[in-house]
Amino acid sequence: ERLDLKKLSGLAGHPELKENMEGALRQIGAGEYRAAASELRQALEYMVDCYLEAAREEDEVPGNLSLYNRIEFLKSGDWITFSQADSFHSIRMRCNAGVHRNADPQKKQMTPADIRYCYELLVQELPDFLAVFPGEEQEVPEAEAFTEEPAAMMPVEIPEAGALTEEPAATGPAEKPAVPEPAEKPAVMASAEKPEALEPVA
Repeated sequence: ERLDLKKLSGLAGHPELKENMEGALRQIGAGEYRAAASELRQALEYMVDCYLEAAREEDEVPGNLSLYNRIEFLKSGDWITFSQADSFHSIRMRCNAGVHRNADPQKKQMTPADIRYCYELLVQELPDFLAVFPGEEQEVPEAEAFTEEPAAMMPVEIPEAGALTEEPAATGPAEKPAVPEPAEKPAVMASAEKPEALEPVA
């Protein structure tokens, strides 16, 4: 069965674990089984430590525990099942042996079947792990999200194409407002006629 990344699609909320699992796949594909075993060992420790942090909220957890003792502590406190503990120990022992065996060329080398077994076993434990620790999904904003939507503007009437070619109306000087005619002056009364000359009185 071919190993692929589809089984790791739920790890977006655990980038470190996802990186270790994907790294193991790349190393398996390149035939670097010692490096793959190291990646799987780190992935296992990440999962065990997540359970341990949850246990620490309700129980007193001794410090400086080896990976073996961490798994045993979780099993004894019912934080993981016996089946999970068996799988974790199997991965731990095989990955440890793979790293150390490959460090010494005279010892038996870790086979592709060994590393594939560890990988598949760890993948089988992911659903139970994610049910307890779903993690926070990292949403990637879409391209449109980077451009702020402009504020709403009042609609503007856009002239048709033909209207742009029309000759603009002549713009002469603005006409002065009409000045109201002054009120007619009252007619000057005609001067009174001179009285006739009076005859002298004798």
